Amino acid sequence: MNEHRNIDSQDAKLRDLVAAATWRAENELFEILSDTLALSDIGWSRISDKSTVLIEKLRADHGRLLIDQFLTEYGLSNEEGVQLMRLAEALSRTIDSDTADDLIRDKISGRDWLSHSGAGHSLTMSLAGRALHATDKWLRWSHQARSPLTRGIARLGNSAIRIGTRIAVRALSSQFVFAESLNQALKRAEQYGKNGYLFSFDMLGEAARTQSDAQAYYAAYVAALDKVAVNARSENPRQNHGISIKLSALHPRYEFAQASHVVTKIVE
Repeated sequence: MNEHRNIDSQDAKLRDLVAAATWRAENELFEILSDTLALSDIGWSRISDKSTVLIEKLRADHGRLLIDQFLTEYGLSNEEGVQLMRLAEALSRTIDSDTADDLIRDKISGRDWLSHSGAGHSLTMSLAGRALHATDKWLRWSHQARSPLTRGIARLGNSAIRIGTRIAVRALSSQFVFAESLNQALKRAEQYGKNGYLFSFDMLGEAARTQSDAQAYYAAYVAALDKVAVNARSENPRQNHGISIKLSALHPRYEFAQASHVVTKIVE
C-alpha cells in the first residue's frame, strides 16, 4: 500500500507540473528543459547525430507497412492528405450512391495528386498519386457528361470508383480499429500481452446528445470495465489493460458554458 501511495503521489506531482506547463511558451519551456538537462555541446551533438542516423534509416526502410507509407505521404500536413482523411471519415457513413459520388468528387477533384508521384516517392505511392489524378480527371468528365451514352458510361465508371474507394477506406480503417467488439479486442490483446503490451481500449462512442444516450454510454462503460477487470493480471492498475472514457459521452451538455453543473455530475 505504501508503494502505491508513493506512486500516486509522484503521479500527482507530475500531473501538476504538466498542467502548469500547458499554456507556457514553447521557447520558454525549451530553455528550462535545456538547463535541467545541462548537456554539453558534445552531448547535444551526439543526440543530433544519433537522431539523424535513425531518421535516415527509417526513411530508407522500403519494407514499411503500406499504411505507414500512406500516412507519411498523405498526412495532415498537406491538402491532399486532409481531403483523404475527410473522405475516409464521411464515406463510411454515406449510404446512397448519389451522395457518395458527390462526396468522392468533392474530396478528390481539383487536388494536386501528381505532386505525390515521380522521383523521391516509392513505386506504390507514385502509382497511387497517378491513380488519384486519373480518378480526378474521370470525375470531372463524368460530371459534365450530357448525352445518354456518356451519362451511362459515367454511371458505370462512377460505380466502379465508388466500390473501389469504399474498399480502400475499409482497408485504411482496419489499420486504426483494433477489433469490432471488446471481446475480440481482449482476445487479440492476449497475443500482444505475451510481449508485454498493454492497451487502453477506446469504445469509439460519440458525444451524448440526450440524457438517455448518456445513460446508455455509462452502462456500456460499466460493462466494459467489468470485462477488462476479469482479465486483469496484476493488483497494480498500471499493469493491466484499461478503458479510455470520453467524458462527452457521459453528459449531453458537456460544454464550457455548463462546466459548473456538468463537472459535478460527471465526477459523481
